[in-house]
Amino acid sequence: MPDQIKGMVTNDQSPPEWKDVTTTVTLAAYETRVHVSAAAADYFITLPPMAECVGRGFYVIKRTVAAGGTFGAVVRSPEFDGVGRIYTSGELTALADFLILWTDGVRWYEIKELTT
Repeated sequence: MPDQIKGMVTNDQSPPEWKDVTTTVTLAAYETRVHVSAAAADYFITLPPMAECVGRGFYVIKRTVAAGGTFGAVVRSPEFDGVGRIYTSGELTALADFLILWTDGVRWYEIKELTT
C-alpha cells in the first residue's frame, strides 16, 4: 500500500464511514470523512483536538448538497496552533466544495481545498 494511503484506512483496512452533517457539530478524531448536507443554515464543523488526530491520515470534508442562498459550513479548529492561530476554512457553500486537511499535532494544514 502506498505511504500516502496508509493513514487513510482503519486497522481492519476498510475505508472509514462517511459522517453526514446537517448542523453545527464537533467531530470525533475517528470521523475523518464528512458529508456536509444541510442547505438552509450557516453552521460550524469543529475539528477534533490536533493531538488526537496525529497518524489518522487525511480529513476529507465535502459539500454534498448545494446551499440555499449564501448559507454554508465553516470548518474550524477548537484550539490555537503552534504559532497562535486558530484554523478556520473558507465557507463550503456550493455542491462539491471540499477540504482535505491533515495535522502533525501542532497545526492543521489544508492539503487541497475548493471553497466558492
